[in-house]
Amino acid sequence: MALVISRANSIRFAIQDSYLPNPENTLSYEEKYGSYATQEYIQRFDDASVVTIQCVSDTSTPPTVNYYNPQFAATTSASLVSSYVTDADPANWRYYFEFTMDFSSYINKKCYITVAQSGTTWKSEYITGEDLASDLANGKVLKIKYGNEDEPSDYINFEIDYTTDISFYFYVEAILKESEHIGDDTVFTNIDEKDLIEAQLFLGSVLKTARIPKYMTELIWIASKHYIFKINDLEYVADGSPELENLNTNFQQLSLKVTQKNALGFNTDDRGLSNGTTDMIITRKIEDFTTTDSFVVPIGYTIHEFVCGHKSTSAAEYTFKAGYTVGGEELITDFIGVVPLTGGNVPIPVHEQKTFDTANTVYLTKLSGVGAIGKIWVQLIYNG
Repeated sequence: MALVISRANSIRFAIQDSYLPNPENTLSYEEKYGSYATQEYIQRFDDASVVTIQCVSDTSTPPTVNYYNPQFAATTSASLVSSYVTDADPANWRYYFEFTMDFSSYINKKCYITVAQSGTTWKSEYITGEDLASDLANGKVLKIKYGNEDEPSDYINFEIDYTTDISFYFYVEAILKESEHIGDDTVFTNIDEKDLIEAQLFLGSVLKTARIPKYMTELIWIASKHYIFKINDLEYVADGSPELENLNTNFQQLSLKVTQKNALGFNTDDRGLSNGTTDMIITRKIEDFTTTDSFVVPIGYTIHEFVCGHKSTSAAEYTFKAGYTVGGEELITDFIGVVPLTGGNVPIPVHEQKTFDTANTVYLTKLSGVGAIGKIWVQLIYNG
């Protein structure tokens, strides 16, 4: 793997070699138009910015970091912030390093960074520090911040360790333009009983950039797909893929529909439970309930509702209990937990339950129903 600097970082890096296309080798710093005009781009950061860059390697030796501008050069080492030994083969071990770029030392100075380790050298785009306060206030520049909350897994190609609480941000010459209301209506049938309608409505905006390098439009696209995506410190959700203009040059314009996350709204008939997971709602699903089963309620969550039904091969109604031990009935008694074979799914709300400081296991015990095969969904809501 050697040394890798992810495309998700605030400052972009590339290995300059013959294998990369020209936009990657030059990071689209400039483009010549005939013999008389050259367009160049330097990514600007506010002069108070201190940007953290993360890189990953299969080598534990700290990378050497060099900061260059016409006046001086400075050298430091990236610091090891985490490491993961995934198996017995050292080739699959991962070492994460971080270093910072303090733009207060590079105000109005065109500079770049190199990161080197074990014969591999990455070079950054050209960057500079400027006072962006007036451009931000006038809406000529947007600050985009993004990140994830995922932990590394055993998958050997991951590039960012978000458990270091790292997040990224950059500034871009762009504006937010108001758009029309965006909505979506869906009609579907619930167990062949009733046509239901789910409607969504929210006010969208359009993020529209000036002519910026291709790698910057890609960075905006990548940022918009992160779990946390903020524009001027307000959290947004991207709607679909961006539209790109000027595709025949390295300098493009991007348009992306976005919506404030806290302004998302929906209205729905009683749709029931979905199988999806969000940060506030989790659905547990039990597909083949024949005798006993169990599920875990994570820390901070409470049980909102059971929705109980039958698989297509089920042959009888059933009764069951639910509690904190096998056979327990602190949540559902056999009197409440009756699920007829016909008549559709049975919702069982849970209004009273204990609060636990640790994850807790809930056990389901079937009491009657020879030939019954239950299908049960449990909706958990965050209450921490």
